[in-house]
Amino acid sequence: MTISTCSPPTGGHTLPRDLAGADPRYGYGSKQFTLRFERDIDKAAYIAAQSKLSRRDADYVRFVTEATGLTEPQVREMGVRVRERIKAMARDAVLPAGHVGRLRVASL
Repeated sequence: MTISTCSPPTGGHTLPRDLAGADPRYGYGSKQFTLRFERDIDKAAYIAAQSKLSRRDADYVRFVTEATGLTEPQVREMGVRVRERIKAMARDAVLPAGHVGRLRVASL
């Protein structure tokens, strides 16, 4: 999947320790999921695309911007695309009632 005209690098960028501890989740209807991201860039973009901004929002945006060269609006757009991908995986996932699933989010 291409984001604008600039694709993020394929790896090698690790969130700083103080940002790496975030444990994002995703809910789809009655289904709840923990998320495991292959790349920290995708994780940070996902967090930056939330409607309720993280307390460290500017730090996540800066991480992706510095790692990819994307602008802030492009980072948020990337996060929306990551979220759309997660939504499709969650929609198709079969999960017993009352259980929390785990989704592995491959890199964009």
